[in-house]
Amino acid sequence: MTEQIETLRAEAGAAGDYEMVAICDRALDGDADAILECAEDIDDARAQNDETSADEHWPTHSEWIR
Repeated sequence: MTEQIETLRAEAGAAGDYEMVAICDRALDGDADAILECAEDIDDARAQNDETSADEHWPTHSEWIR
């Protein structure tokens, strides 16, 4: 989970999306609402990316909130 949020944070920072960077920071600090928001964004990105490997495991929402 942490690795995916860190990747999202880095990509958001590179794109200048500082609001998402702040959300990722809160998620990395354990904020449950921020974790869910990051999970949704990661799921959306995964759905849009046809090149995602079928072997790569991305956590489901229920895995994010454990």
